[in-house]
Amino acid sequence: MEIINAVLIPILIVTMQVSDTYLRFLAFRRKFSSTQRKNFWRGMAVTATLVFFIYVAIFQNLVVTALIYKLILVIGWIPFFILSLKIIPLTNFQHFFILGMGVIWNLFLHSLASIIDINFFADEPHIFILIFHAINYLILFVIFLPIERKFFINLLPEENFFYNQPYGKYIVLIPFLMVSGILILWVDDRLFHSWQERFSRLYLPFTFLLFYRYILTARKEIFEKQKAIRYNQHLKEQISALKQYNFLMQK
Repeated sequence: MEIINAVLIPILIVTMQVSDTYLRFLAFRRKFSSTQRKNFWRGMAVTATLVFFIYVAIFQNLVVTALIYKLILVIGWIPFFILSLKIIPLTNFQHFFILGMGVIWNLFLHSLASIIDINFFADEPHIFILIFHAINYLILFVIFLPIERKFFINLLPEENFFYNQPYGKYIVLIPFLMVSGILILWVDDRLFHSWQERFSRLYLPFTFLLFYRYILTARKEIFEKQKAIRYNQHLKEQISALKQYNFLMQK
């Protein structure tokens, strides 16, 4: 049992966090040079190793409870996020937006894994439920990987999207605002939450996805209208210039 606490659970948690970071990497993949990719994966390996030994030390000295497990999941993204900030040459707005979207997707997978846990492992000791939960999460991650790849690769809009007033910068905050309340309620010592709470975490990603796609579509339409207006204005200027030229030539 001590080996399970000290080794297996940290391995599973680090694997979950690496998988989450991989999805965020996909969103920035097109911005990477080959050198930056190598540096990113080297940094990832070093960070994952250091975090693993920290988790081992924690689980050797603390009783493994649902609260400790959840707290590590909630704050464990920080070292990997700092790695992304240092290596990926993009604005903080882009980084925080992708992080928030990743957290929404993580909650979705955790909620699905929790539904599996309560249906098949509810009578197991709590330590095994936590282990099965992590394994179920990783299995779901692999199952959804084709969808995840397509979604995150195409998730990041152009950089100037976040600087367009009045809404651009505030969109960065929306994912965090949507998940902050749920995370506060989720981080407790309960192994299982109510079905209402589980379903709220399931439809959250779809709600925000629809909202985000609506914003992108609306912005695209506005951009096309502005482009058409500029084009028409340019044509008018050319026509006016031709009329003046013809008038001068007739003189």
